[in-house]
Amino acid sequence: MQKWDDLKFCLALKRYQTMTAAARALGTNTDTVLRRSDRLTEEAGESLFLRDNTQWRATDMGRELAQIALRIEDRISRAAT
Repeated sequence: MQKWDDLKFCLALKRYQTMTAAARALGTNTDTVLRRSDRLTEEAGESLFLRDNTQWRATDMGRELAQIALRIEDRISRAAT
């Protein structure tokens, strides 16, 4: 279903809770973060994040995917050291 490249956008949005902060952390722009988030939402078949003013709150599915992404990130990090 997801590739690591897509999942890292989910993880960044979960961590930073704003499109701007997630984009900054990923070295991209907010349009890209939104587009990737929308693509993951479409693939999952349900909302991953809910907007609350400028904050984005992860749904249960969003938290689940972010946990998967975190495990992948940890493994990549360990493999690199």
